[in-house]
Amino acid sequence: PIDEEVKAADDIAQKENDAYSKATVWSNVPLWAKIALILSVASMIACCGMLVAFNTHCFAEYDLMYTISEHLGGKWYNLVKPLGRYAMMLIVVSYLFLKVFQGWASGETSTILKNSSPSDETKPLYDSENPRYT
Repeated sequence: PIDEEVKAADDIAQKENDAYSKATVWSNVPLWAKIALILSVASMIACCGMLVAFNTHCFAEYDLMYTISEHLGGKWYNLVKPLGRYAMMLIVVSYLFLKVFQGWASGETSTILKNSSPSDETKPLYDSENPRYT
């Protein structure tokens, strides 16, 4: 037996996923949102590259038996060197650009869901009558 509440929730989730997929087709994404997503990825790649290639320049050496007062000058944040601070800044920048893109995508998804009719649920993306989402 199928639980009707679960099936209804699954159907709603599927409809939202389909609308999100429709909204985020690359050819439909505005230039500024594409740039935000590309900058998000580029920032994360730069961060990971810095941490892998220059790990000794990003973080101070610290061992299990070390103490903050003796090995880090009494300041826990001395564990992170200046290059490490830039790497952590790039993580935040990447996250912010991703949130910008996701905010746009969420808004477009809501618009599609508001404007959709029950007959739209079975139409493939390339068969849509709205040329913006083909």
